[in-house]
Amino acid sequence: MEFFDERVVRLKGCRGKYLCAKDNRLVSQERNGEGNLATIWIVEKVTGSHNVIRLKSINNLYLTALEEAFLLGERGNKVQQSYSSKADSAVEWHPIHVTGENQIKLRTMRGTYLRANPGLPPYKNSVTHDSTKKAVSLNSFLWEVEIAVDMIVDKLPLQSGAFQVQYY
Repeated sequence: MEFFDERVVRLKGCRGKYLCAKDNRLVSQERNGEGNLATIWIVEKVTGSHNVIRLKSINNLYLTALEEAFLLGERGNKVQQSYSSKADSAVEWHPIHVTGENQIKLRTMRGTYLRANPGLPPYKNSVTHDSTKKAVSLNSFLWEVEIAVDMIVDKLPLQSGAFQVQYY
């Protein structure tokens, strides 16, 4: 959990792309993380749980692991942004330190992991959650944590009320 002692982060996948919150509730990967507010995530620690967090986007929505298939007949389930009640485990993530200085895997409460998908469309730049057991490459489950405090202080439209940090 030491990676998330900071409350404002960016998550960078193994292909150098950042976890990005789109305006239409979708989540994708974007190459440009520097200066892109959509790649900023607020970390909320879940009280009463050891090492469990929620990630809130610039859209004031939570990173959510759905039980719906990303593509019919293919591996991986959808990840999107959603409103959430505090009792919703679909928005809760367990960060697991893997290797390297800042690398983690984010596990859902159901035991699947956040995955930065490689390849051609429709998988290109998509993000899903899946089991690591049958994965061809385990690198797609690794995320590098970058502290984004400097960026948020300078650029967030806090006066609009669209993005408010809440600590639990």
